[in-house]
Amino acid sequence: MDGRRSSSSSIPFPLHHLPLVRIVFILLSFSLFQVTFGQNGYYGRFIGEFPPDAVHNVKGRVYAVNEDTIYIKGFHYDGAGPDAFFWAGSTPLPNAKGFIIPDELGRTIKLSPYKDQNVLLKLPGGRKLKDIRWLAVWCRKFTANFGHVDIPFDLDPPTELNLGRLPSLAHGTSADAVILKDSKTIQFRNLRYDGAAPDAFFLVGLGTKPHGNGIKVPDENGSLRRIHGYTGQDITIRLPGNTTVFDIEWIALYCITYAENFGSVFVPERRHLNIPADVKSLVNTVMPFMNCETMFDDLMQISWEIRQPDIYIQLEGRVDPDIYMAFGLSGDPDRPKMIDSDVTVVWYDQYDKRGKVVDYFITAKSQCAPQSQSGACPDLRLSGGREDSQLLSWNYADGILKVAYRRPLTTGDSADKTFYVDSPITTVAAIGHLNSRREAAYHSIAFTRSHDTHTKIFFNRVLPVRNCRPFINETDLMKEYLRAAPDAWPQSVIENEHIFRAQIGPAGGSRGYTAITGEQSWGITWWINGLLIPEIHVRRGQNYTFIVEGGNDPSRQARYHPFYITNNREGGGGQEPALLRSPNHQVYAGIDFRSGFPDPSPGTGRYCEWKHKTVDVAEMVSSLEEYKRTLYLDCEEGQFGLFTWTPDENTPDVVYYQCFTHRNLGWKIIVSRGFAVSPPSLLLLTILSLFIILSSFLRRS
Repeated sequence: MDGRRSSSSSIPFPLHHLPLVRIVFILLSFSLFQVTFGQNGYYGRFIGEFPPDAVHNVKGRVYAVNEDTIYIKGFHYDGAGPDAFFWAGSTPLPNAKGFIIPDELGRTIKLSPYKDQNVLLKLPGGRKLKDIRWLAVWCRKFTANFGHVDIPFDLDPPTELNLGRLPSLAHGTSADAVILKDSKTIQFRNLRYDGAAPDAFFLVGLGTKPHGNGIKVPDENGSLRRIHGYTGQDITIRLPGNTTVFDIEWIALYCITYAENFGSVFVPERRHLNIPADVKSLVNTVMPFMNCETMFDDLMQISWEIRQPDIYIQLEGRVDPDIYMAFGLSGDPDRPKMIDSDVTVVWYDQYDKRGKVVDYFITAKSQCAPQSQSGACPDLRLSGGREDSQLLSWNYADGILKVAYRRPLTTGDSADKTFYVDSPITTVAAIGHLNSRREAAYHSIAFTRSHDTHTKIFFNRVLPVRNCRPFINETDLMKEYLRAAPDAWPQSVIENEHIFRAQIGPAGGSRGYTAITGEQSWGITWWINGLLIPEIHVRRGQNYTFIVEGGNDPSRQARYHPFYITNNREGGGGQEPALLRSPNHQVYAGIDFRSGFPDPSPGTGRYCEWKHKTVDVAEMVSSLEEYKRTLYLDCEEGQFGLFTWTPDENTPDVVYYQCFTHRNLGWKIIVSRGFAVSPPSLLLLTILSLFIILSSFLRRS
């Protein structure tokens, strides 16, 4: 393969030299190719379309996406059949001996109405397109064919294409094969590269040879930083934006600064490619439900369908990995309320590489405290709770997450509310970060449907309505709402102090707790001596007094924050008390152990909180000092807690002040070598000693 392609799409030889039959065949082939591409993207190989005389207004154009996947563009069906399904078989014509193809959500339930919708179907049971002769909309009850499309006997479904070995031109670069998995996905098998080049990237582009003006392709982790070394891994990358393999002529590992090609392969001309369409992109063109409402413009929307006794819901949003979307029923039927709400939380888990669905019940605006059955908790962490939201399908591509799930309208679970669908109902929604336990932390965006009847959702409305629009390709809204500001507020430091007053306060927005610590907060944190999570410096052998005002009523878990000192970075020891005093969760102060059970009362006291005078203005002020001027201290009646700690030679160099009830409320204590007394006191003691000696001498003389 020489990597060159014609600059013209015309047929490169005179037609009059060919027999008429071959001319017709070539023209039809080019026509078929154009149809395969369609007007808005690549769908795979065109198979055919439902006939114009199909009953129940069945319409649509059918494509072979790959060996076992079918895409129907603009599918229409009136839904009037009593027992209709997508149906396929190997007989010459459709009949009752066929089999059901699950719908676009993997369900084998009778088809509901479709109105010019795109549908993506996967053949079940390992079947391939070469195994079937037709695709039909079939009614089992009346053994009736509503319309079908024949599958050509000699159909050549799109398949992966091996472009050959990646040659080793520099820096030990090589790969056994470069595979076009689909129109946007490239795999390097057994990739090797020493990682030493200063400006190397996966690069693609046009031309007869690689060059530095190509398009950078994110690595296997989605990063556009210069690529690291590889030692024989199989690496899969995805072309960015709207770029497909039909837009490029070469694929390379390339150093831009030194204009050096480390290894490259060339892509055949577009008309010679019969590769799978990108399923992830096609999923984003599929709207499985006719009802849709926008939660946050350009960020999140919900679509649904009622199938008694269940409701099927799809949450779709522009979110980063490990950013959750939550949707559910308000804690109050007459007004929006997060507390006592019943929500389902979905996200794309970057560790498991899959979508997740978890049922939550929120009793307080605090992180889950299962020991007291309070906070924002997964149902499975509550006594008697069950997981009643069932994942149906998910897709994450180009920053757009789609997760479809099913839940019964009435579950019988004490942690769930009944989904009343025959009248408008108040809902809540949120977007936020996960914490280290892969649980929902405090939301970054919260949305509550207004009590106004025009903005409540009527799930079982007679005429379906889609009050949604497709997500735009690029947006900076997620950066504005969710991503931490590039610079954290300067870390406050407390040195040469022996008395510390611990109170609760706000986490300081995107420049506060999360930016300083790298840990996700719930929106509150410890303030020490009036400072937001300061780094405390202490010395071994000296006594330190902690005055604690973080709450002392365990029945109010959202305001119960026993203060303790531990080597565990996250704290929250009360959630897993059996692990306390283990090597990874030693306790140094604030907790007593009575008969082996932890007693956090030494670190409890009345509740004091730094509150906002109006609203949280963390994103609008320029300094932490200015931020604090927007707060005021509010203390309940009662006594503060008090304990003394003396770090010794067994205390690690770094420990943490934390909350016993909740994780990630505190920060570091730096422990250094100590003195019997501080240096200024040592000087005074020396002077005093000399004075006493001199006085004694004078008296004797």
